[in-house]
Amino acid sequence: MSVEQHLGRSKYLSDRIRQRIDVQAQSLIRGYKASLDYTNLPALMISRNAWRYVERVGIAPKMVFAHPDLLIRHPETSVHYRGLV
Repeated sequence: MSVEQHLGRSKYLSDRIRQRIDVQAQSLIRGYKASLDYTNLPALMISRNAWRYVERVGIAPKMVFAHPDLLIRHPETSVHYRGLV
Protein backbone atom coordinates (compact mmCIF):
# COMPACT_ATOMS: atom_id res chain seq x y z
CA MET A 1 0.00 0.00 0.00
CA SER A 2 1.28 3.48 -0.87
CA VAL A 3 1.64 6.33 1.58
CA GLU A 4 -1.34 8.06 -0.05
CA GLN A 5 -3.48 4.95 0.42
CA HIS A 6 -2.46 4.70 4.07
CA LEU A 7 -3.25 8.38 4.60
CA GLY A 8 -6.61 7.97 2.86
CA ARG A 9 -7.49 4.97 4.98
CA SER A 10 -6.37 6.75 8.14
CA LYS A 11 -8.49 9.81 7.30
CA TYR A 12 -11.50 7.59 6.54
CA LEU A 13 -11.21 5.76 9.87
CA SER A 14 -10.68 9.02 11.75
CA ASP A 15 -13.78 10.53 10.12
CA ARG A 16 -15.88 7.48 10.98
CA ILE A 17 -14.78 7.54 14.63
CA ARG A 18 -15.53 11.28 14.86
CA GLN A 19 -18.98 10.75 13.31
CA ARG A 20 -19.76 8.01 15.80
CA ILE A 21 -18.69 10.20 18.72
CA ASP A 22 -20.84 13.04 17.38
CA VAL A 23 -23.88 10.75 17.07
CA GLN A 24 -23.40 9.72 20.70
CA ALA A 25 -23.13 13.38 21.75
CA GLN A 26 -26.31 14.25 19.82
CA SER A 27 -28.10 11.40 21.56
CA LEU A 28 -27.02 12.68 24.98
CA ILE A 29 -28.22 16.18 24.12
CA ARG A 30 -31.59 14.98 22.80
CA GLY A 31 -32.06 12.83 25.89
CA TYR A 32 -31.16 15.56 28.36
CA LYS A 33 -34.41 16.09 30.29
CA ALA A 34 -33.44 18.78 32.80
CA SER A 35 -34.72 22.25 32.08
CA LEU A 36 -32.20 24.64 30.53
CA ASP A 37 -32.62 28.34 31.27
CA TYR A 38 -32.16 30.43 28.14
CA THR A 39 -33.80 33.59 29.52
CA ASN A 40 -30.56 35.61 29.58
CA LEU A 41 -29.41 35.19 25.97
CA PRO A 42 -26.64 37.82 26.12
CA ALA A 43 -25.04 36.06 29.11
CA LEU A 44 -25.05 32.84 27.06
CA MET A 45 -23.53 34.70 24.08
CA ILE A 46 -26.62 33.99 21.93
CA SER A 47 -27.80 36.72 19.59
CA ARG A 48 -31.50 37.51 19.43
CA ASN A 49 -31.45 36.97 15.65
CA ALA A 50 -29.96 33.49 16.02
CA TRP A 51 -32.50 32.64 18.74
CA ARG A 52 -35.43 33.83 16.60
CA TYR A 53 -34.16 31.84 13.62
CA VAL A 54 -33.90 28.61 15.64
CA GLU A 55 -37.40 29.20 17.03
CA ARG A 56 -38.79 29.92 13.55
CA VAL A 57 -37.39 26.73 12.00
CA GLY A 58 -38.45 24.64 14.99
CA ILE A 59 -35.09 23.33 16.16
CA ALA A 60 -34.70 22.53 19.86
CA PRO A 61 -32.39 25.23 21.25
CA LYS A 62 -30.27 22.69 23.12
CA MET A 63 -29.34 21.15 19.76
CA VAL A 64 -27.86 24.43 18.54
CA PHE A 65 -26.83 26.49 21.55
CA ALA A 66 -24.35 25.02 24.02
CA HIS A 67 -25.70 25.54 27.52
CA PRO A 68 -23.29 25.54 30.48
CA ASP A 69 -25.51 23.26 32.58
CA LEU A 70 -25.56 20.60 29.88
CA LEU A 71 -21.83 20.93 29.23
CA ILE A 72 -21.03 20.60 32.93
CA ARG A 73 -23.18 17.48 33.22
CA HIS A 74 -21.98 15.99 29.90
CA PRO A 75 -18.71 17.61 28.75
CA GLU A 76 -18.46 15.06 25.93
CA THR A 77 -21.31 16.87 24.16
CA SER A 78 -18.92 19.71 23.32
CA VAL A 79 -17.86 17.72 20.25
CA HIS A 80 -21.35 18.29 18.81
CA TYR A 81 -21.22 22.05 19.32
CA ARG A 82 -17.67 22.29 17.96
CA GLY A 83 -18.89 20.48 14.87
CA LEU A 84 -21.59 23.11 14.35
CA VAL A 85 -19.03 25.87 14.34
